[in-house]
Amino acid sequence: MKALTCTVPEVAQARSVAPLIIPGCSFGGGPASAPRVLRSPEEVSAALRCSGEGQPPASAHGVDSAAYDVHVLEYTMSPAFAGIEVFDDGTRLTVLTRFRPNCPGDPMPMPMNSTLSWLMPKGAERTVQQASCSLPVQCD
Repeated sequence: MKALTCTVPEVAQARSVAPLIIPGCSFGGGPASAPRVLRSPEEVSAALRCSGEGQPPASAHGVDSAAYDVHVLEYTMSPAFAGIEVFDDGTRLTVLTRFRPNCPGDPMPMPMNSTLSWLMPKGAERTVQQASCSLPVQCD
């Protein structure tokens, strides 16, 4: 089965930025209009929340704070949320949120908050914009 997706013209010349996933951990974030930038090992460790005992240093999770800054944004998943992805064109980050159309009989889930984090080269300056698109209708 082919995966459903959608896109917007703003990301045609941009590359997708891989999310930073640290198993068992999550970051506290900032609003989507201005992602929080963590520049030092201390900032990364302070923002990182991990399950289990103690708080390991940022370096234990593979975050090289000498080479990269960690960008973190908090977002709300609406009931029609279908995914979020960050694109970088070298001057601008585009946060693309994908939505799915409602289908007959869909339950009415409550919105949920989450965070997304990714690495950027140390000191990289970008403007940030938001974009959204709707997936094709697929009701079974």
